[in-house]
Amino acid sequence: GASAGVTRQAGASATGSSAPATLGTVGLSASYEPDLFGRLSQASDAARLDAAASEALLQSARLMVQADVAQTYLQLRSAQAEQVLVQESLAAYQSTLHLTQRREQAGDVAELDVARVQSEVAATESEVLALQRQQALLTNALAVLTGEVAGSFVLPAANTDAALPVIPPGVPGTVLARRPDVSAA
Repeated sequence: GASAGVTRQAGASATGSSAPATLGTVGLSASYEPDLFGRLSQASDAARLDAAASEALLQSARLMVQADVAQTYLQLRSAQAEQVLVQESLAAYQSTLHLTQRREQAGDVAELDVARVQSEVAATESEVLALQRQQALLTNALAVLTGEVAGSFVLPAANTDAALPVIPPGVPGTVLARRPDVSAA
């Protein structure tokens, strides 16, 4: 380190006079700490390992967000596929209701049969509404996870030919070895 200073005061001269004089000082210092027991190198190694652990935890957080995006996307596509099936069921129940009502008018079936089919139609319609609500929630969740505005987020139509990838044997052990939380530990 280095330091310098200047002061001006009366009576500071070497001759003993009371006239003001200027005194200047200059200093220089140096220090060195020998690493006899390895404390400094161990502290440096610990800091480097802490930085690596922090990087691994950051990767873990990224991986968790990516996993949430994938799970939400698959849940959304599953809800959309389920809604298609429920819509088809609703159309079949409505057709059955129409047929049952005509048969009841003809005196072929009882009024109880018509009421049963009407309740099935109503239950299926409520299931359609529940699936639409679930899709809206999942779409908003996916928008938030991807950093988009929920109101303007639009997911393109699903590719019905998509298939899950084949996982080769031996992968789970190698995936575990690359996990960021295991790496941080």
